[in-house]
Amino acid sequence: MGDYNYPKLHELQGSKVTIYLTPLNQLSDHFYARAKHAIDQITHLVDGYLYTPRGREDHSIYTGYMGLALTHFLIYKKTKNAPSFEIAKKLTDIAITRLSGELVSFLTGDAGPLALGTVLYSLDGNLDRSSELRLWLLQLGQNASTDISCTLIDGWAGYLYALLFVNKHVHDTIPVDIIRKTVTRILMIGVTAAIRKRSSVPLFYEWKGKSYFGPLHGLCGILYMVLCSNVLEETEMYNIVRPTLDYLIDSRSFRGNIPATTYSESDILVQWCHGIPGFVQLFIKASEVVDPSYISYAMEAADVVWNVGLLTKGYTLCHGVAGNAYSFLALFRKTGDRKHLIRATGFIEWCLSYPRFERQEPDRPYSLLKGYTGLLYFFTDVKDVSTTSFPGYEV
Repeated sequence: MGDYNYPKLHELQGSKVTIYLTPLNQLSDHFYARAKHAIDQITHLVDGYLYTPRGREDHSIYTGYMGLALTHFLIYKKTKNAPSFEIAKKLTDIAITRLSGELVSFLTGDAGPLALGTVLYSLDGNLDRSSELRLWLLQLGQNASTDISCTLIDGWAGYLYALLFVNKHVHDTIPVDIIRKTVTRILMIGVTAAIRKRSSVPLFYEWKGKSYFGPLHGLCGILYMVLCSNVLEETEMYNIVRPTLDYLIDSRSFRGNIPATTYSESDILVQWCHGIPGFVQLFIKASEVVDPSYISYAMEAADVVWNVGLLTKGYTLCHGVAGNAYSFLALFRKTGDRKHLIRATGFIEWCLSYPRFERQEPDRPYSLLKGYTGLLYFFTDVKDVSTTSFPGYEV
């Protein structure tokens, strides 16, 4: 944590809390003005890169210019800024001309541009184009290779997110039977692999030959998307999903964190993609659809994030402090307990120090999940803390 004095819980009591929060549990005008200043600076930085040749090489949401398209869509949703809507649509149109027809996930595949395009054209009143892109999205899943992973980053969980994303913004656009087929596929792959590996856990998944725990590459993200689908049958919930959830809980280390892989002896990583932060959303969802008791595990996970989640590694969503802040924001939305919002405020304050505590420059510095665009998304998102959502993960 170095010499940076970020707000502590005991310091944000009484009159001091008004520096950061309003009585209605939103960021104060003064505090958000600082975030807005950061937004303006980062927008100038990212937009400048976008119009370089390299800025148009990657069209993924994860590390490419479609991450900026998704961010401008968020800006439009939060502020009704018409130019942001047009930027999102323009970038999406470019990406759609470059799709491979093979990659199914929202973050790194064709499903991201197709899902966002479906939503944008629906909101713009061009229902024919929206319907065309929706059909393209559905065909993508139907024609996909049989050897695709189930992960959020490049597999079926990422495709499921794309379907749920469309239904979130354009209600009931994706038929429930398509969502059900996708969930069935994910469960069948996991059950089959568990039997083949003689696993004691009902579900087993690998990504590039390794079995991961976290949201991006592993079991957490897959289970979270399956639970968000709202199509699970009772037997699946209690014979397959719940025992796998309990396995994750039992896999926590002595300090409450979760290793990156099933065979790792180290739990040093406390970031969204690897470690406990992304499990907060999973346990919250499990408390809603499996058993209310899982909320206690979300609370315990958030305590770990608060104690060791300020990372000098960076400010990013995927491996940094901004991503970890979403753990507190999710718990605040669920419980209404101001403690979680105050914790999020502490992490927002830390992020506003950018780039002071960045010890390692991101390998994709202008991207959504691994770079500056993620900070732009984050600072925009907290304009209304009651509607925050981790991009490509929370539905």
